[in-house]
Amino acid sequence: MPLTPTRAWTRIELVLVMGGAIFYYQSSIKLSGNEHRAVTAGLMTGNLLLLLFITNTLGL
Repeated sequence: MPLTPTRAWTRIELVLVMGGAIFYYQSSIKLSGNEHRAVTAGLMTGNLLLLLFITNTLGL
């Protein structure tokens, strides 16, 4: 199914919102370097899977 402009924008907005959530969460916790990288990787992986699930469920 081709991406129409609205669908592309919806996906971009979801990515931006999740990226903002990751950034906010990171800035609110204080971790050492390795912990910070592990948390970041975990959050990004989780959000990517969530994004794929949401976009597939909504048919975006």
